[in-house]
This record gives sequence, C-alpha cells and structure tokens, in this order.
Amino acid sequence: MAGSDVLARMRDLVGFALVPGTLNLRFPQPFERRLLPAYVSAEEIDPAWESLTGQAGYFIAAARVADRYRGLAFQADEPGNPADLLEVLSEVHLRDALGLHDGDRLTLTLHDRG
Repeated sequence: MAGSDVLARMRDLVGFALVPGTLNLRFPQPFERRLLPAYVSAEEIDPAWESLTGQAGYFIAAARVADRYRGLAFQADEPGNPADLLEVLSEVHLRDALGLHDGDRLTLTLHDRG
C-alpha cells in the first residue's frame, strides 16, 4: 500500500498516519481471519484500487505492536492470498524501530479500534 493518496486515505480510515512498507508476519498455520473484525473494500481506498492490485479489499484490525506502536493488521481479499500471512502497517517503520530481522518473534495485540 504505497502512494501518498493511498496512505492519506488509510490515515483517514485508521485515525493516525501510517508509514509506507508492510511488515509481513508468517504463521505456522492459516491465520484466523475472524480475528480481523472489520472489512475495507478496495473502493473505499481508491476507485481504481481493485483493478490496479487485484484485491477486492482488506480484512483489518487495529493493532498494538511490541506493546509500543499503533498499527493496522490486515489480510488482502484476493484469490491466492496466503492464508498464513498477516501484514502490518504502523506509525513507524517497524523493522528499523524494533531492529527486526527475518524470523524474529514479535508481540502483536489486535483490537476492534485504535
């Protein structure tokens, strides 16, 4: 989810600014999508988003990352999207702020709202 227009729209949806770049979290089994209580359609992000990305929308939840940073956890609603993948956008670049490397463990708390 890059581009200043998209990030501005996401800021409007979540209530705080998000930095470009997702942190991809992989689980040993499919992620329980029921833990992502809200849905944002591609149309709500940008009228051309689905045609540009193939994604119909996103299952989302507000998140707290490492007990410090606000974030947005999501799974794309698209054919072939890996069920064990959860992506996170945050108010900071998480890899830099937390010194993360591939395979590191991370505490992520999901909420209905920010």
